[in-house]
Amino acid sequence: MSSISRIDIHDFLGNHVLQRALLTSSDALYCSKFLQVLIEFTELDKIEIYDILFSFMRGLLFSITEDEGNDLGLFLFDSWSIISGWRFSGETSNIDESKYQKWHSELACSCVFALLSSEELICRVALKVLIRIVSVFPTNGHTGEAILKKIEPIQKEDGNNKALANSYYGQLLKARNDGVWKEGNLKSTEERVKEEKAKQEERLEKLRQQDEALAKEVANYDRQFGENDRDRTSRRDGRDRRSNNVEARAKFVPPEEKLLTKKTDDLDDRWQRRGPTGDKRSFTPPVSLGEDSTRNKRPRGSSSDRG
Repeated sequence: MSSISRIDIHDFLGNHVLQRALLTSSDALYCSKFLQVLIEFTELDKIEIYDILFSFMRGLLFSITEDEGNDLGLFLFDSWSIISGWRFSGETSNIDESKYQKWHSELACSCVFALLSSEELICRVALKVLIRIVSVFPTNGHTGEAILKKIEPIQKEDGNNKALANSYYGQLLKARNDGVWKEGNLKSTEERVKEEKAKQEERLEKLRQQDEALAKEVANYDRQFGENDRDRTSRRDGRDRRSNNVEARAKFVPPEEKLLTKKTDDLDDRWQRRGPTGDKRSFTPPVSLGEDSTRNKRPRGSSSDRG
């Protein structure tokens, strides 16, 4: 394996590993793990392999599709997690700091150049890759600040990449606060905490002012319209009370109606007894059909017939 030349490694990575990694997400993870196994169990120099690998990045970002950008980002995420572990594990024999900084700069420059491209697709591919690796890259504060500045113009544009740029910007700030940026001349954590605290206090002050303004507006409304509302309420209550009184009066039975009811009852009773009425008027009970026919028959030889 020691006889393998740099050209052979270049052809192997470009024609086999990277082409397979861009097919699907599973292939991307498989190729990353395959390189790690290859480095661990062979005599291949890992420094030389990753030197050649990161030299492909700029050309790849300018020539792949959006879906392939997702796969490339997943491949880089797994690979850079291993490289970052080598760098910050504390074992000096794993990797040289200068080599780490070289790979870091090559990957960062490739992504920044793609972000500055006038082609929306190239910029979108770079954003997809950066979003995939945001939890492990960048680890240098200067690089992180430079990427933040390059993202701001994309956020202000009314293009298809605006939402993606906003998403990456927020994730990158969160990664910075979580301690992903491990080196570089950064602002101290205490200064960032003070800045965040000052911003939070400013937001709370704005909310307090808004609450006070709302309270004043409500008080003015009560002064202007509160009396009218109370008058309308009292009038409505008065109408309700009057309606209740009317209903109560409707249930009252006057004495005249009681007398009329009693008089009607007396007439019914006297009708049944076939007696005189209370007003002493003559009362003739109805005659049945048999009685009427008998009464109308006159005896023969009466005085009227004789005449």
